Amino acid sequence: MNIKKNYFIVILIIVSAICLINFGFPTKVKAYEVTPFAYYDPNSVSFKGTYNGTSNYYDGNYMAFEARATASDGKTHEVIVSVYIVSTNTTKNYKIYTDGITRKADYIPIGSGSSAIISAKCSDSSVTVNLDLKMYSW
Repeated sequence: MNIKKNYFIVILIIVSAICLINFGFPTKVKAYEVTPFAYYDPNSVSFKGTYNGTSNYYDGNYMAFEARATASDGKTHEVIVSVYIVSTNTTKNYKIYTDGITRKADYIPIGSGSSAIISAKCSDSSVTVNLDLKMYSW
């Protein structure tokens, strides 16, 4: 009986060693370490006419956003999404539509990191636009 028990323990140690070699030891993350690159996924917003977002900080050299918009009347309307880059005092404008298709604008230069504010304006201010945004940097 002792041989079987010892054999089981040896197999268990070998399997554990193989798992540690293949999968590595877990790395502890300290709460005070800076995590590079920003990612923001706020709740969808609904607006008529114009939406003004809040300022978020993006690290890295570039940022991007993904936007999906729909209109309350079910029609396709043009929406201009504006990205104001604080560090360069510039605004970049991008055209999307309220057709429910996710569109992406990327490689928006932000220098070596910057705060940015995203706003949107619909071509028809009488409809309610539902806008879903995701923003990130690298």
